[in-house]
Amino acid sequence: MFFAYFIISFAEYLGHTYWPSVLLWIEENEVERWKFSYFASWGIYIGVIVFANLGFAFIYWLNHPFFEQYKILKTEKWPWKENTIEWKQLLIKSIALVGVNALVIFPCMLYLLQVVSGFNTTQTFAIEDLPSKITILWQYIFASYVDDIGFTLSHRLLHIPFFYKHVHKVHHSYTQAVSISATYAHPVEYALGNMLPAGIPTLLMGKRQHFFTFCVITIVRVIGTSTGHSGYDFPWVFWDVLPMRGTAKYHDYHHSGGDFSGNYSGASTIIDTVWGTNKKYYREYKKEMMDKKND
Repeated sequence: MFFAYFIISFAEYLGHTYWPSVLLWIEENEVERWKFSYFASWGIYIGVIVFANLGFAFIYWLNHPFFEQYKILKTEKWPWKENTIEWKQLLIKSIALVGVNALVIFPCMLYLLQVVSGFNTTQTFAIEDLPSKITILWQYIFASYVDDIGFTLSHRLLHIPFFYKHVHKVHHSYTQAVSISATYAHPVEYALGNMLPAGIPTLLMGKRQHFFTFCVITIVRVIGTSTGHSGYDFPWVFWDVLPMRGTAKYHDYHHSGGDFSGNYSGASTIIDTVWGTNKKYYREYKKEMMDKKND
């Protein structure tokens, strides 16, 4: 909880300290706000996705006991240790597809958002509207849960045999999730299953959301998705303190074949719980906890 408070406080500090200078630059250079929003969002996304994947690549390379104690599938080797040749082939394909999604699909979908909004920024830029800690918190929670409703529904749809075979099978090339697999998805899935759900909360909040808050949520979301596919279940992940939260272990169970026909949710477990598609996971999780307690 303290770490979460620190992150939110730091975000509030950055916004109130540096946003006035950013806004002054926009006005002095007569930059249209929709253009600033478009290119800033795109740049932040690329920067964070590169940072997150390089960060996890370093952790994988370290292979340090401190991190490895949190490895989810402890009885299985990492894919690069299991079969080096196959891993290199998959890695090359992954970098290429992640690049296509980030450099082509992302800006296209972002531009579509601008078209829908009539090339008017959906968020406010005003200094007096800069978010407080409470605002950052409630808007992150709202965006996270609304986003996950769209994600879960689209994910369930992608497991219909036809869509799985032609679209979703790409993402499931990874039977053991690692960070780069987070956005290793067919462009159709990436656009409709990842980006579209993420854009809905922004449209719903409209001018109630500051562009700076949108950037903070984007950064946390990208890091969260990478962490959720990292293959580690770290105890310090601050967003996991939220109720009915889908942890890395929860999603990894779906990837690893623990229950291929369940655990569809990402950020939260709400819809899975309503559908009853996570019962097998919780039965096995309860058994695992009991076994540890008895040991």
